[in-house]
Amino acid sequence: MPTPAEATVGIFQAGGEPSEGSFRAAESATPTPTFSPTETPLPAPSETPVTETPTVAEVSNAAQADATLAPESTETVEPAEEGVATEAPTQLTGKGDRYVSAEDVAQFERLRDQAMAGDALYGPVTGDLVEGVGVVQGIYPDIVTTNSYTRATFTNPDDLSVPYDVGFGLRHVEGNNQLRLIINTNDEWMIGIGDQPAYQSGKAHGMQSEPGEQNVIEVVANGDTGYLAINGTVVAVLDLSASSAAGDVWVAAGLNQADIASGRTSTVTDFEVWALP
Repeated sequence: MPTPAEATVGIFQAGGEPSEGSFRAAESATPTPTFSPTETPLPAPSETPVTETPTVAEVSNAAQADATLAPESTETVEPAEEGVATEAPTQLTGKGDRYVSAEDVAQFERLRDQAMAGDALYGPVTGDLVEGVGVVQGIYPDIVTTNSYTRATFTNPDDLSVPYDVGFGLRHVEGNNQLRLIINTNDEWMIGIGDQPAYQSGKAHGMQSEPGEQNVIEVVANGDTGYLAINGTVVAVLDLSASSAAGDVWVAAGLNQADIASGRTSTVTDFEVWALP
């Protein structure tokens, strides 16, 4: 298992099949460790974050679109018997900070706690992310896992002339073969295979979208189902059935071509990955 100092990090060049020696060094990063409080307290990193220099490799950042909107609610309310008082149904449309069912929140928390009971596969790591058309610059741990819990804190850049997006590559095998989850400052999330059109999307509730603001994003991948939490609140249940591969888990910015400001730099801190059985 690689330690943060030993892990491979890189920038993927767009197009073509990956080959030996396709990694090259990128510009040096200037880390800025930060922490953003959330509604649900998050465990502190187990150690001082290690600074990594992002690199590039063969992953493209074409736009994702044409996604199927994820439903806001999966809960149903049974009709009450006549004359029997019942509680008002829980709102899952933003009121009370509930966007998924209580059962989904409980499952996310159970899986997160289960993962964090063991040692992290990778991290915590800090680095700068530089956007560019045709490339995805990020931090690539070079780990192999199917089911995982991943957490990272992103600091918005000063330049928000176009939307800023961040995201994760889950179950990355090679090239554009990964589940790619994107979250942006237009309060949207979407997921697809590589740079193919997204097959699922929804509202990124609670995403902070002003310059310099921070977002703590957590992702659980467990079989065909995933969970997305933003700043301590679970906002979506993800369909991960498109890939069951064992692969890397990476983090990057500038994943959607329409959101790229070439050369724009942002910071990711406390990037950390744990395995689930």
